[in-house]
Amino acid sequence: MGEEESITALELRGLKGPAKGIAEARPLVFLNACEVGQTVPTLVGVDGFAPVFTELGAGAVIAPLWSVKDTIAHQIAMEFYKEAKENPRVPFSEIIRQQRAKAYDAAIGEDTYAAYCFYGDPLAAAE
Repeated sequence: MGEEESITALELRGLKGPAKGIAEARPLVFLNACEVGQTVPTLVGVDGFAPVFTELGAGAVIAPLWSVKDTIAHQIAMEFYKEAKENPRVPFSEIIRQQRAKAYDAAIGEDTYAAYCFYGDPLAAAE
C-alpha cells in the first residue's frame, strides 16, 4: 500500500484474497507502522490487525503497540529478518525479546524497541 492508502482491520477481514492466501501459507506477518499492534475491545471479543491476521491463519504476527521512530522501526525489521535468516531455529519471539531488551539498555534507552509485540506460538521459528 502507498503512503496515502489505508485499510482497517474490519476491511481486511472481509477481503477474500488475503483470507485464502493467509490460510494456505500461514505466514509470519510483520506489521511495521505505528500502533497497528493495538487491540480494540468489541462486543464479542477483541479486534485489530493482530487478531484478524491470527483468525485468518497467520502463523505469527509482530506489530508495535505505540508510535515508533521510522529509523529505529526499519532497523528492528532488518535485524529481525537477518537473525531469522542466519539462525532459523531461534524462535521469532526470542528475536523480538532481544529487540525489546534494547529499550532498557542505558546506552540506547529508546522506547521504540519496547513497542513490538509478538502474537502467536512462542516457539515458532523459520525452520
